This record gives sequence, structure tokens and C-alpha cells, in this order.
Amino acid sequence: MEDIVRIALIGDYREDMIAHQVIPQALERAARPLSLCLEIRWLATSQVQHMRWEDLAKFDGLWCVPGTAYAQPEGVLRAIRLARERWLPFLGTCLGFHYTLIEYARHVLSLPEADHAAIKPDAGLPLIAPLARSHMDGRILFQPGSSISRIYGAYETIEQYGNYDFGLDPRCRDLLTYDDLAICGLDRSGAAQAVELHGHPFFFATQYQPELHEVRNEMHPLIKAFLRAAA
Repeated sequence: MEDIVRIALIGDYREDMIAHQVIPQALERAARPLSLCLEIRWLATSQVQHMRWEDLAKFDGLWCVPGTAYAQPEGVLRAIRLARERWLPFLGTCLGFHYTLIEYARHVLSLPEADHAAIKPDAGLPLIAPLARSHMDGRILFQPGSSISRIYGAYETIEQYGNYDFGLDPRCRDLLTYDDLAICGLDRSGAAQAVELHGHPFFFATQYQPELHEVRNEMHPLIKAFLRAAA
């Protein structure tokens, strides 16, 4: 008998966004070799903002999905904090990566002014800022000994992106140098592309979008590892 694994997709669904179309398919592809039966539910950010933690914690894993913007960013931050504090398997991609960094800066590093420059240009700390695209060839270099390198079984990979106009401001990188949320993946320019939370069963966020491998009918190791942790 297959196990049922409940996954919540945190974000505001858009039919015209490729990532939103393929994420459920990518999850189903990764579930098959694990003999898992999935229950996938989209949760709008306005819905998450008002959910009780007890109800959100009933899911086996949370994925903060890409988007151009979240309608209710505070709802996303609540979900990320829940996953981080209650050891719930978590994955954030693209915009989910951005808000993973913002949540950690606000609630762990005590930097309440941390924000996204695209959403709040006058933020006291524009943690997520415009980036140059000169090194965007998809090559990701993993830190030796990182958990993400063990998942991939490699120290580098080629990944895909959707919108890559914003990312961690390089001037803020030192904020994560000596803390538990560690930068574990870099591009050739040294810009942060992936983070992992030390001591957490599964907590990863990536600037790149592993779900886009589904467009080529390829299973992604990070998505498979996410489901394994959720199960």
C-alpha cells in the first residue's frame, strides 16, 4: 500500500506561469520511484496569512513556489518560519528563495527592515537586490561537504532559471557566513544560488528552479529528496 504524502504549494497560482504548471508534474514524477501517493494542495498567500500554524503543520512538506510577486508576503513568511522552527521539510525556489532569506534575516538575525527591493524599493535593508546577469550560464558550484552536494552526488551541476533579475545582495552575504543558514551553492561570479539550514531535516532554497527539469521530462534529485524527507 502506498503512503500518502501531503504537500502544500505556497504561492498565488497563475495559469500562464510554466513553473506553476510543471511543479505538480515534477512532484508526481519524483514520487513514483519512492512508491508515494501524493496529495498536492495549492495555498494562496492570502489564505496562508490567516491559517493556524496547527493546520499548516498538518502538511508533510511545504514548497514556496516561484512568482513575480506574492499577494501577501507575510503569509509566505509565516509558512517559512513554521517550516524552519517546527522542522517541517521545506523547499523554496526562485521567489521562494528570496523570502527564505528575508524570513531568516528578520526572525533569526533580528533585522526587521530586511526586504525585497522589487517590492519595497525604499527598504532599510534591501536584502534582495537587482543583479547583473553576465554570469548566468546555469552552472552551480556546491560547497564541499554541504548537504546539497550529497543529494546531487556532485560538486557542480547545470540548472535552469526563469526570472533572474533579483537575488541576495552581495554586500549582505556576510550575514550568512557565520550562521546556521549557509550558502551552499554559488554561480561562477560567486553569487548565492542555494542555501541550506544546518541541523534541519530538510530545509533548502534555490535561486534556480529545479522544477523546470520537468519540461524535459527529467526527474530532479532535489525534488526527490524533498519528497523522501516529507515521507
